[in-house]
Amino acid sequence: MRAGELRHRITLQEPTTTQDEFGAPVVTWSDVATVWARVETTSGDETIDMNRASASLTHTIAIRNRAGVLPTWRVLWNARVLEIASVVADNVGREMVLNCTEAV
Repeated sequence: MRAGELRHRITLQEPTTTQDEFGAPVVTWSDVATVWARVETTSGDETIDMNRASASLTHTIAIRNRAGVLPTWRVLWNARVLEIASVVADNVGREMVLNCTEAV
């Protein structure tokens, strides 16, 4: 991976579950790292279900290899929130690809 390809700044976040005053679980997000990445929008989809329209985008994000990144995490990219669907590391251990979806 060439450094010049990493043009976008993203923040990786992990979920933290706490309890509110009534004992109900509340999920909050904690920043883990802010890294340089290559972000490519790969596809978009629109669906109508029960007279409701919804749209989503699929993104492929490449970053330098990082230990511990899980599909339960999410990515902040500018003002956008991307849910990580899968994490794939290359064979050499230099690059990691995050397949993400974004609800629009």
